[in-house]
Order: sequence, then structure tokens, then C-alpha cells
Amino acid sequence: MLHDALQVNATQMAPEARGLAVSMFAFFLFTGQSLGVALGAPVVDRFGARPVFAIAAVVLILIAFWFRARLIRQTAAS
Repeated sequence: MLHDALQVNATQMAPEARGLAVSMFAFFLFTGQSLGVALGAPVVDRFGARPVFAIAAVVLILIAFWFRARLIRQTAAS
């Protein structure tokens, strides 16, 4: 669901920036996935999958709160 929301926002850019927004979205999505696997694989080999999922859960929650704070700040400013 997070991927869908981000992709929709990337496609709602102004016409002159839409192509760049979608291509950067795809680049960061696939680069992040491959880096995540590369960094997570040694952890899973040594400690199992639990630490990777725990770290991912904490990071996603922190990102969600950060986005929420940014949206509140942006809404208050306008």
C-alpha cells in the first residue's frame, strides 16, 4: 500500500516534472530493494530473520511519524 501511494503521488506531478518523478521513483524503489537484500542477507545468515523484520518494523514506523509531522507542518504553513 505504501508503494501504491508513493507511485500515485509521483504520477500526479506537473506535466513537465512527471517523467522525472516516475523515473526517480522507480530508481529509488529498485535500488532500495536491492540494497535492502544485500544488507539484510548477512544478518539473516548470522542471526536469522527476526532482527531484520524487527528493524524494518521500527524504521517504517519512524518514517510514518516523520511523514505525518511533515504533512502537519506543511498544512499549518499554508
